[in-house]
Amino acid sequence: RDLEARARQVKKLLTAGHRAGQRHLLLIEEAHCLPKATLKHLKRFSEIKDGLSPMLSVVMIAQPELRKRLSVNDPDIREVAQRCDIVELPPLDGYLADYLKFKLARVGLDVSKVITPDGIAALRERLTFAKKAANAKSGQLGTTYISLAYPLAVANALTAAVNVAASLGAPVVDADIVKEA
Repeated sequence: RDLEARARQVKKLLTAGHRAGQRHLLLIEEAHCLPKATLKHLKRFSEIKDGLSPMLSVVMIAQPELRKRLSVNDPDIREVAQRCDIVELPPLDGYLADYLKFKLARVGLDVSKVITPDGIAALRERLTFAKKAANAKSGQLGTTYISLAYPLAVANALTAAVNVAASLGAPVVDADIVKEA
């Protein structure tokens, strides 16, 4: 089938679902890997309407590279970029304990049975790096702290620490185990 026939089929299915009271969401992970042509097609799909109501929402989850791909300075992708709202996930930093409590509770675990408060602090410290740079105006050397406490990095660091704890026979992860992991 050609692209036009596929577009008609998509519109027909979306319209039928919309009129039946359904809402449609297309969720794309690793969206930073999408070719420009696909991004343009997603724009067209999100513009399909039943009367005044849009029938499809598109959410793209991606690494920061997607921000560069969606540059309004690129004429090939400008129309897509102008229709996107970009929400950047900040590092978990001060919410790390709450995040771990939430994630572990989802699998029926109490955070205190997995990692101690000092272990959480060590995990945050492990995922924070100091970068020294000269101030452009004053020329003085300053330190900027960069946090990598994002969900995937937290999960990887915690998994490494849990594995070390298991190999040592430790009942929970503490600061020393995080430092060793």
